[in-house]
Amino acid sequence: MLWYVCPAVWIIRRIRLRCHGRSRVTAIALSITLLVLVIVTMRSSPPEPVYDESQRSLWLKRSPEVDDLLNPIDGGINSSPLLNDKPELLIDGSAPQLGPFLSPFVIPAEADFSKTTYLVKKPVGVVTYKNISVWDPPNELKALSSVSFSKCEYSKCNITMNHNYSDAVLFMAEKLVKADKLPDFQRKPGQYWVFRTMEAPSRFSYFVFLNKTGYKSQFNWTMSYRMDSDIPTPFGRLVEKYLTTFKDYDALYTGKTKSVAIFTTYCEIRSKSLDFVKKMAERIDVDIFGPCGTKQCSPTGPIDWDSTKHKKLETKDCFPMLSKIYKFYMVFENSICRDYVTEIFFQSFGDIDVVPVVRGGADYKNYFPSGSLIDASDYASPAALADFLADVGKDKDRYLQLLKTKQNYVGIAEFPDWQCKLCEKLHTSNATKTYADIHQWWTQIPCRDPGTDVPAL
Repeated sequence: MLWYVCPAVWIIRRIRLRCHGRSRVTAIALSITLLVLVIVTMRSSPPEPVYDESQRSLWLKRSPEVDDLLNPIDGGINSSPLLNDKPELLIDGSAPQLGPFLSPFVIPAEADFSKTTYLVKKPVGVVTYKNISVWDPPNELKALSSVSFSKCEYSKCNITMNHNYSDAVLFMAEKLVKADKLPDFQRKPGQYWVFRTMEAPSRFSYFVFLNKTGYKSQFNWTMSYRMDSDIPTPFGRLVEKYLTTFKDYDALYTGKTKSVAIFTTYCEIRSKSLDFVKKMAERIDVDIFGPCGTKQCSPTGPIDWDSTKHKKLETKDCFPMLSKIYKFYMVFENSICRDYVTEIFFQSFGDIDVVPVVRGGADYKNYFPSGSLIDASDYASPAALADFLADVGKDKDRYLQLLKTKQNYVGIAEFPDWQCKLCEKLHTSNATKTYADIHQWWTQIPCRDPGTDVPAL
């Protein structure tokens, strides 16, 4: 404000000192005109960008309880990567807008996540509850009997153990191999049989049990990670940030002293990821963490990679180290199957300052934002990919552009839970369909081996 007012006052004083009589009237008029111009200029000038902590949830268009709903897949350094950093504002003080990216795996920034519970449960009014049962001859899924629908928008469903009266029967594919008999209960008219699995068909031989005659023309709905399922349940999604976060990218780049890291638990897998990485290591430095390599990232000692707890250790110890030292993180899927994008991919979009390099069977180019990752299938061989990473890693501007684009998104676990989706479909869909051969639908086309449409070894 003083920048405008002080010069104006000085000019007015000079005019008044040099003018007398009738010219004094002219001086007053000029002074008033000058003051008006100063006021107009001040009102049209943009305010100085100010970061107001109280406005943070307004910029996000979400309530402070957002983390409870989104359940971000922990990136290791911060538990809430959307909220922990001060936003980098535009020159007019507003939050920057990101362009929309349409994909079943990406949730736009404009989406409303303000609700963690639903005040109005659906269907509205007095309706008959839908009953869901689980076909479980080995009796290993007892925990499913306590599944809750309380947090579902469509919540008017119950879990029952009585198949004869259920509206839908859920068949967990991995349990069918342990079933010593086919379903023998009296099927209720209009009852839906739902095929459910989150495992890739190339990984396990038990899917051959779907080829039994008793399962032909029986299943009505499918529920899996595949996007062509009747009820898609991916491992996670990306949420587009409504604002960017401020980081010292120059310091981040300077602190990175190594090129490539990969965490792997299984050494002999069908996708031959380890062979691929070892070929890359002939041309670029690659550190392999886990039982298949020589590196450990836990300061407390070796990680028990066979334990289900190792993912938490990755988050606590490995990801901060990864973020600080490495430029690239190999997100290689164990199976190269259509739409098979597991939690390791979405974890890489936590608050981790590293560029993901993906290898799998998903259509990464159409499913995920351009410039947020590097797809190994774009390169003819492991050597070609290694050379490209080496070139990008040495080019500060190119590397940081990838990192900044990737930081516009955050990975979250899939929501709502499967029971919410199934309950909604039972109340909203009257579709009648039958899969003539569920084994063929699940196994005939979705997977491929290395050397077909992925880089040859």
